[in-house]
Amino acid sequence: MEHVFTESMFLVGFVIFIAAILVLDMLVIDRKAHVVSIKEAGSWTAVWIILALAFAVFIYFHGDMVHGIENFDDLKLIASRYASHLKLDPNDYEGSLQQYRHYMTISYISGYLIEKTLSVDNLFVMMMIFSSFGVDKKDYQHVLNWGILGAIVLRFVFIFAGAALISRFAWILLVFGGFLVYSGAKMFLNRNKKEEINALDHPVVKFMQRRLHLGRPFHPVKRRVSSPAAAVGLQHCYRRKPNLSLPKSGSRHTVS
Repeated sequence: MEHVFTESMFLVGFVIFIAAILVLDMLVIDRKAHVVSIKEAGSWTAVWIILALAFAVFIYFHGDMVHGIENFDDLKLIASRYASHLKLDPNDYEGSLQQYRHYMTISYISGYLIEKTLSVDNLFVMMMIFSSFGVDKKDYQHVLNWGILGAIVLRFVFIFAGAALISRFAWILLVFGGFLVYSGAKMFLNRNKKEEINALDHPVVKFMQRRLHLGRPFHPVKRRVSSPAAAVGLQHCYRRKPNLSLPKSGSRHTVS
C-alpha cells in the first residue's frame, strides 16, 4: 500500500504541475491576443521540449522515487507489475535499479516521441477548423488553448469510460475494432477523392448552435463588462441581433 500511496502522490503532484503550466499559458503568456510569429512559436516549442527532456533526465537518475523503492524487494515487486521481462540480479541492487530506471526512461521517451509525432497531424485539423469558423490569426493561440483544455478533459473521460466498458464487456473490443476497420477501409476507398470539409455544416456544430445559441461565423468578444447585469445584456446582444427603429416625432426609439 505504501507504493500505491507514493505513486498516487507523485501523480497528483504531476497533474498539479501540468495544470499550473496551462494556467500560466492561458492567463499570463496568452493574456494579450496577438499574431504568433515563427520565432515566438519556435522558442516556446523549444521550452516545452527541454522541459519534457528534463523530466526524462529526472527519471533516468531518480525514477525509483516515483514508486518509493527502497530495497531490492521493493524493486522486484514494482518490476513484476510494470516490467516483468527485466532480469534483475539480487546480488547487484544498484545495477538492477539502474536497469529499471533505464527501462522507465526509454518507455517515457518512446511515448513522448509517438505523441509528438501524432500531434503534427492535429495541426492540419486545427487549421481547417480555424479557417471554417473564420478565426482571426491573432486569436489562434487563445482559441487553441481552450481547445487543448477541452481535449484533455474529454480524453480523460473517454479513456476511463472506455476502460470501464472493456473491463465490464470484453466483447465491446470487437465493436471498436470493427469501427476502426470500417474507418480505415473508407479512408482507403476515398483516398483519391477531393472533398472540402466545412466544420460549420457538421451535425455536432449545428446541434451546439441550436442549443447554445452560438453565432456564425466566430466573433471573439473584445469588450469588458463590469457588472453581472451588463454581462447578461451583452450575452443577449450576441445571441440576438437588435432591431433598431428610427425615432418618430414625439416618440422614443425602441430596441427589441
